[in-house]
Amino acid sequence: MERRPRGVTAVSVISAVVGALQILTGALLLFGGAALAGSLILLVGVLTWIVTVGLFRGSNGARLFVTIVLLLNVGSAIYILLAHPAQLWSAVLGVLFAVIGIALLFFPLTAAWVFVVLGGVLAIIFAIGLFGLAWRMYQSAKGAA
Repeated sequence: MERRPRGVTAVSVISAVVGALQILTGALLLFGGAALAGSLILLVGVLTWIVTVGLFRGSNGARLFVTIVLLLNVGSAIYILLAHPAQLWSAVLGVLFAVIGIALLFFPLTAAWVFVVLGGVLAIIFAIGLFGLAWRMYQSAKGAA
């Protein structure tokens, strides 16, 4: 029996959670009176669950479908960036999540590298933030003395 790559499993779990949240949101909107929006989100949630089942079974068709959706997310992020420059971080995160998702689906070693680099960058940002906090505390204590 062939093992499913861990990256595909990770994307499957994330997809299952997103699908469940979409179904819950759609149901809440339906009962809240927003029939069109609720039914559309509910439909997307059900489709997400169908694709998730395919991912868990190792279906290459499901992997291809998810890849197409992730590439559409990149396109929408670029549109957001061009149409609404104030939404820079939304666009950047949209592209980042799509790239990580594609890497997890098809390039497990690349995905590991991406996560190591991402973890390193986040650690550096955290360290700079801590340094800034320590510096402000130092300046505050120096001014009080």
